[in-house]
Amino acid sequence: MKIAYLSRSRLPSVTANSIQVAKMCAAFSSIHQVKLVCFEGPENQRQEKLEEIYGLEKALDIYFCPWFKSRIFRQLSLLRGVLQVISEVKPDLAYARDLFSAVVASSYRTRVIVELHDVPSSFISRQLLKVLLRSRYLLHIVVISQQLRLDLQESLSLETVNILVAPDGANAVPIGYSISQKKTDFGSFQVAYVGSLTIGKGIELISDLAPRAPWATFNIFGGTPPEINYWRRGREVSPNLVFHGRINHADVHPTLVTMDTVLLPNQREVRPFGNKGNIGAWTSPLKLFEYMASGVPIIASSIDVLREILEDNYNALLCDPRNPQEWQEALELLRRYPEKGAELASRARGDLEQRYTWEKRAQFVLANFS
Repeated sequence: MKIAYLSRSRLPSVTANSIQVAKMCAAFSSIHQVKLVCFEGPENQRQEKLEEIYGLEKALDIYFCPWFKSRIFRQLSLLRGVLQVISEVKPDLAYARDLFSAVVASSYRTRVIVELHDVPSSFISRQLLKVLLRSRYLLHIVVISQQLRLDLQESLSLETVNILVAPDGANAVPIGYSISQKKTDFGSFQVAYVGSLTIGKGIELISDLAPRAPWATFNIFGGTPPEINYWRRGREVSPNLVFHGRINHADVHPTLVTMDTVLLPNQREVRPFGNKGNIGAWTSPLKLFEYMASGVPIIASSIDVLREILEDNYNALLCDPRNPQEWQEALELLRRYPEKGAELASRARGDLEQRYTWEKRAQFVLANFS
């Protein structure tokens, strides 16, 4: 089968969206012929580094749309790319990560699956969705959490539309990686957070937690220099809180397996890129599944969207996202009883391998396609 994967992401880059696009394309490509449409990445990121940055086993077939600062020119660039790929490839299916591309593909009589990560809120996005819903070429909508499905149905009256819930995923870490590969040069209990530093991701909680656990080193992997400066500015940073900056996605697994535990301290209100809107009730954090794949015990926020995947004292320890004391106690528990952490981590990895690999996600979203 020939698939056109239509995305507004810039590749290569290390945002969650671009990583998800690259991984899903790779999963589709293991079975089908896939052509990815996306924007070209920043000038200092070279195309030939895609496999290195994302840890891909083989190259993706990509049509790069030129990136313009002007929103109008970007839209025209994307339109040209989508039309050219549909004309040349004549795909059996367009898998779209944005409504504009989905509408364009459906208007050319291409069957469409569209994936949404939030409820369309702008006038234009809602109009595009209405147009798409009237198209007989729309197969179904894919969302990343049960709560997002419910909110879409309620706010946009989509009760009759087939909506599939497919959380994000990760590839299972090779057995060769093991928790025995921990670094010993730090000389303390190693704690990690990997991901965005935007408001609501929990950096504020980690900042409060670090001085409560001076026996631990809190390693923050992610964020641009301005974002790191934001969290340092105007506050006293505990010496055991270390900002490492961004790392390539291919380096995430080797980094995680050197840790004693990993943190997912999402708050109930999470600001996406640009600090606009709130995706706290809907997000399916990519790092959650990377954590599950790593074989390292997880401490996470006890919020509804995370409880769709995690169960307290089964595959993670869940804590109140507003209460640093609970997180301190969870860390102390894992420090004193490493066998407890090993049990939690083993169950989390088992859940990942059974339900949440990229290959299983790709198979699920295409299961009803014929």
